Amino acid sequence: MGLLVTLVGAAIVVVVTATIGNPIVANAVGYAFGLLLSYALNSRYTFGQSQTPRNALRFITCFAIAFAANLIVVYLVVYQFSIQKIIGSLAGLPIYTITFYFLCEKWAFVERARD
Repeated sequence: MGLLVTLVGAAIVVVVTATIGNPIVANAVGYAFGLLLSYALNSRYTFGQSQTPRNALRFITCFAIAFAANLIVVYLVVYQFSIQKIIGSLAGLPIYTITFYFLCEKWAFVERARD
């Protein structure tokens, strides 16, 4: 599921970056779409959890942390190291993916211990 979400999100980021030239906005658009698709697929198939308000809130928190890490990398690559914008737009993808998966696995979709 993660690969599908990554490919769809990356395609959106590339198209928006090429269209408007702003990698930060492009990442926001691509990752917003990816967030919705990711929650729908990962909660059910990757982590085998029901879609509850608790899981959704934790998922969004994990996303926010991973997305912030992504934006830091994109900003540094594009604006500090002057790398081409489309490449820079995708530079944060590895840190986002690793951070997001780890946080979801260890926190967002962990079942509460039953008494």
